Amino acid sequence: MATVVSENAPLLRAAPTVAARRNRAVAVAVLAWLAAVPLLILLPLLFSSPAPPPPPQPVSLVAIGDWGRDAQHGQKQVASALASVISTHLNHSAVSIISTGDNFYKSGVSSTRDGKFNSSFEAVYHHPLLQTVPWYVALGNHDHLGDIHAQVAYSKQSKRWNMPLPYFSKRLSPHLMALFLDTTPFVDGAYGKQARIVNRQSPHAQLAWLRKLLRSLDARTYILVVGHHNMYSMSMDDHLGTPSVRDALEPILKPYSDRLLAYVSGHEHSLMHMQPTVSPHVVDHFLSGAGSKLHRIVEPRAEEREKWYKCCDVLPVLAQPSAPRTVWGRSTNGFFVFDFDGRRFTAKAVDADANVIYSYSKTMR
Repeated sequence: MATVVSENAPLLRAAPTVAARRNRAVAVAVLAWLAAVPLLILLPLLFSSPAPPPPPQPVSLVAIGDWGRDAQHGQKQVASALASVISTHLNHSAVSIISTGDNFYKSGVSSTRDGKFNSSFEAVYHHPLLQTVPWYVALGNHDHLGDIHAQVAYSKQSKRWNMPLPYFSKRLSPHLMALFLDTTPFVDGAYGKQARIVNRQSPHAQLAWLRKLLRSLDARTYILVVGHHNMYSMSMDDHLGTPSVRDALEPILKPYSDRLLAYVSGHEHSLMHMQPTVSPHVVDHFLSGAGSKLHRIVEPRAEEREKWYKCCDVLPVLAQPSAPRTVWGRSTNGFFVFDFDGRRFTAKAVDADANVIYSYSKTMR
């Protein structure tokens, strides 16, 4: 008898063989392993700390001032020492040269074709190593007796001369901003009038720019301020510091004193390290104006120190760090070298024989 199978009746399946069961088990295991691979890769990342960022590249800055004298008055010897010192820094840091002003004596330059660019700059700092290092240049009072805009324009003719404006800022590293000020508009007398009236440099516009720039910096950025005129001095022989520059700049810089590496100046023709502010943060002032012709340093006698401090902010050489003081100074040709690695700041004074004659360091917060 024929058997009739209904269309709705379930079909009977053969039982799986041993081989089929084995293949299915293998497939399930493979799929489970493949699903676990991403987790195995991610687990170490989830439970390990991220790799630390690479340390910032150290920055080396050579500060030289009051130098432009046609290779005379020790300028040529200082240039040789400059090349010698830079050769020891190029392999491990980013090196720049800072000019604190009075780049061309006695009356600046008249145009970009002025021969002083060659006789006081190109032909003096001619060492091959110095050809590759950028110069960031501030204006001095003697520069204002010439065409300051010619010094600005020379930036387009020279691969190493940098002065984009009479005052400007330059980020030298992710953690360091340098501010190059034109301090002559702040001073009294003929030089100040020349800057304000003839060269039309407004002190008010510059201070507004400075305030705005400082407010724009994040809390992780340290600050180096460069200006030609020194605010303070250790000598009663010559300029006695520059009160008008001090009055203009100190109130603006004070709120940032915990991030201020230093104020670097020239004007007096010597090398000095001063600490006019010691609380709540020590503020270091370095005077680097010994690129050529020198001034003598005349310190007030012990019984006259208070008088000179009160009248002219002449800071005596004192050992104790609890009072405004001069830490060190010398009337000798040379320059300062500053090194900063993002935390440690070091300053060294170097003479015309490339000898380190003074050293100082501090750790920033």
